[in-house]
Amino acid sequence: MITINAPLVYVVDQGDSVLEYNQNNLIDGHKKPMFCHIENGADLLIRLTHCLDGRLPDLILLATNTPIMNGFETLQVLKKDASFRAIPVIMLADTTRETVMKRCFELGCNGLIQKASNYANLVNAARMLTNTN
Repeated sequence: MITINAPLVYVVDQGDSVLEYNQNNLIDGHKKPMFCHIENGADLLIRLTHCLDGRLPDLILLATNTPIMNGFETLQVLKKDASFRAIPVIMLADTTRETVMKRCFELGCNGLIQKASNYANLVNAARMLTNTN
């Protein structure tokens, strides 16, 4: 059963493989996260601005390559807006090239995980940022 105290995690990615994995692996014995899949950065900003879930998320998993508004553009908007700046963001990148990593951290991400390669690190970072250890 999911309670109001359950961490709310937004997964912004055009595919849902990350979401499916995380629903099975980010679960803690005491707090089962609620996941919300969002296709792109523009839809994320609409959801946040209108507070469609009645509260802000505890964590955003944001893919760098999303349609309409990519992860870099979205992260830049999030970190410039005082209402959203404090929400932890873990970037999901297709690569760990130094230029991509540098750009993500310069824009203010809290962590970066290479997509589909190191889910154990993603699980650990998500648990730490949502206090579900």
